[in-house]
Amino acid sequence: MKFKKHFTPQEANDLLPQIKRIVQLVLSISREYYALSNKVETIGGNARLEGLQTEFQNFVRELESIGCIYKGVGTDSALVDFPSVISDEEVFLCWKSDEDRISYFHPIETGFAGREEIPEDEYE
Repeated sequence: MKFKKHFTPQEANDLLPQIKRIVQLVLSISREYYALSNKVETIGGNARLEGLQTEFQNFVRELESIGCIYKGVGTDSALVDFPSVISDEEVFLCWKSDEDRISYFHPIETGFAGREEIPEDEYE
């Protein structure tokens, strides 16, 4: 197994309010960062851009400390993966920021394109 911590679908869904809050902050920071970076010539030396980078990194580390993995998609949505084990295989439970709950997983190697619905018996 590659990961020390694994989440059941229920554990991951129980954490979702906290994860959503953090991801909304990350997306807000990303939007501000890209808007500002389009207006300045260089990022280096711009205190606000550097501050936004630090904030972004701190929130991503916070997600990692919980045990999940932030997969940035852009400024409007994000993906978060939660290491899990389904049918004796290490996989990622996969949540997209516009989804109400975690309902999908994918093999680690395939990524988002390999998403499948989590079998109902995994919620027990």
